[in-house]
Amino acid sequence: MIRILLVNFIFGLYFSIRVYKAFFSKLKFYIAVPLIFLLAQSFFILKLMGYITGAYIPDWIMNISYILLGISVYMFLYFLLFDILRVLFCKSFKRGTGSIVLILTAITFAYGYYHQLDTKTKYYDIAINKPLKEPIRLAVFSDVHVGSGMTVERLNNYADSINALKPDIILVIGDIIDSDLRAFTEDFRSSFRRLYAPLGVYAVLGNHEYFSGDIISVKDAIEDAGMKVLKDEAIFFEDKGFYLAGRDSIRHSMSSGDERPPVYEFMKKFDGSMPLIIMDHVPKNMTDGKVMNADLQLSGHTHGGQFFPVTEIVKFLYPESAGLLKDGDFNLLVTSGLGLWGPPMRVGSDSEILLVTVTGK
Repeated sequence: MIRILLVNFIFGLYFSIRVYKAFFSKLKFYIAVPLIFLLAQSFFILKLMGYITGAYIPDWIMNISYILLGISVYMFLYFLLFDILRVLFCKSFKRGTGSIVLILTAITFAYGYYHQLDTKTKYYDIAINKPLKEPIRLAVFSDVHVGSGMTVERLNNYADSINALKPDIILVIGDIIDSDLRAFTEDFRSSFRRLYAPLGVYAVLGNHEYFSGDIISVKDAIEDAGMKVLKDEAIFFEDKGFYLAGRDSIRHSMSSGDERPPVYEFMKKFDGSMPLIIMDHVPKNMTDGKVMNADLQLSGHTHGGQFFPVTEIVKFLYPESAGLLKDGDFNLLVTSGLGLWGPPMRVGSDSEILLVTVTGK
């Protein structure tokens, strides 16, 4: 944690000085640079304030900090690119750099903003090596992050789009709420209640649910919104002939440890010889699913990286950052999610809803 804060401070200081030199060099250095630094870091400062004090930060204030963060990231990247090019090829290339960086950042941010509104429906056909009574149509989505830019109108449209797919069952793979249960108002709950599937609507907890308040209250609120939360539980659907298992989030707090029941204990809750679909928010690895003899694991959490260059970083952190990965009879399907964490932009990733058709042998 200390290393992350130190790196963030160094990057923030570099960015603040470059912005000062490009646009505000006529102002006092010791006044302008700290102000630029505070604005660029406002997202992290507000999150820390909310975490320490428990105060509810209004959405409009957080939304401004999200925008500033997105702008800062790309201005930093473009300034860094020009500085590297100047060192390598043309040391005298200085004039006009600030304007070019500003234009490129505006173009990138505008693209990212409109792209995150262009939600795609992606279709997967997965054949498992166990008998099913009949194929199952799963509508899958994750990472709505209510309280981080999601609107009731947008969520209503998503619910209608999901219902139009006519799935047998709807699965919500965690991070429904971003960081404060108070943001999960009755209007948002009503949006989730619009969802309908013959076999029901099921959800698992994500790491952000644990950041949002007392987990019992959070779970109750999600179930009040029409979703059955599976917290290290498994249920059997007799008509279709499959188990649906929901794992608790691997991250219960700011820690990265696995605080849930071990996989061998969890396996007592179902018959591994039957078709088994697991909902597990964080795609930690493929080992647990294979040990459980699962056929399909559905995960979210990654956002597909959401925006470059994070899109490339997450590829090294998870066995699959977005999409389908097969290993023998086991399938890991990771969605890049519906909503956003932080900046209202997607560059190199999609906002998506999945329709997964599972067939048996």
